[in-house]
Amino acid sequence: MSASTALDVLRDRCARGGLDVCGGCALRAYEDAIERVGTRASMRRSGDESDDGKDDAAMTMSHAGDDALVCVVGNSKALWPKFVEALRRDGGATVDAFARRAIESAAVTAAARAGSKRFRVYWATDLEPGKVVAIQRLAATANVAYFDDATHQSLHPTHGPWCAFRAAVVFDDVRTEGEIEPGSLACPVSAGALRRAKEAFDVAVERYGNAANKDEMHKLWLAARIAMEDGEKFRECRYYDDQILWHYDVNRTSVRDRIVNGGGVE
Repeated sequence: MSASTALDVLRDRCARGGLDVCGGCALRAYEDAIERVGTRASMRRSGDESDDGKDDAAMTMSHAGDDALVCVVGNSKALWPKFVEALRRDGGATVDAFARRAIESAAVTAAARAGSKRFRVYWATDLEPGKVVAIQRLAATANVAYFDDATHQSLHPTHGPWCAFRAAVVFDDVRTEGEIEPGSLACPVSAGALRRAKEAFDVAVERYGNAANKDEMHKLWLAARIAMEDGEKFRECRYYDDQILWHYDVNRTSVRDRIVNGGGVE
C-alpha cells in the first residue's frame, strides 16, 4: 500500500473542493513533535477502545503503528469561491460542514486507491478528549507550514499566514516506510514581520475579553495576521473580505444573506 498514492489522491481530491493545503508524515513523527512540546494530542488508538458512534462507517478504531500515514488537510483563500457556490445552492451551508463532506469523500477515494481498509478523520474543531489534534504541529511536521510559537500562527511557503487547517486523516494500514520524511520548513517571512506580528499579537491578548465587541476583537487578531504578510510578500494571498468576516465569526448572517441573494465573491 503506497503512502505516496494515498497522499497524492487525497491532495488532488481535496483541492477540487478548495482544500488546497495538504501534506503527510508518519504517525510517530507527529507524536514525537507533540511530546517535545508537551502537548497532549495523540491520534493513537488502543485496540480495545469501543466505537462511540461519531465516526464515519468507513473509519475504524483499530491501532495505528508508528509508521502509519497521517495527513493534514487545510485551505487557503481557494476555499471561499467553492463554499460560495455551495451556499448559493443551500442557504444553510456552513464552512465546517462543507469541508467535512469534501475531506471525508476524498479520504474514501484515497483509501480505495491505496488499498487501505482502515482510516480515521480527526477534526481541528473537535475538543472531545481523545480526539483533539495539535493540528498546527502536525502541519509543521508534515512540511506543510512553518509554526511560529510566539504568535501561534502557521506560515505556508506559498500562502503565508492565510491558511487554515481542517482535519487530520490517519490511514492505519498505509505505511510511510521512508517514502515521506518529516522535516523543518524555514520561516518564510522576515524577522521584522515576526516582530511586528508579535507586537500586534500581544495587544490582542491584552485586550482579549475587554474589547467593546466581537468586531473590535477580530480586528486585533487580524492585525497580527496581516503583519505576517511581510509587506507585499503575501498580500495577494489574503482571504476575501467576506471570508475574513466568516473566519473570525463576525456578522456571518449578513455575509450569508448577501451571498444567497446573489452577491459576488468579496
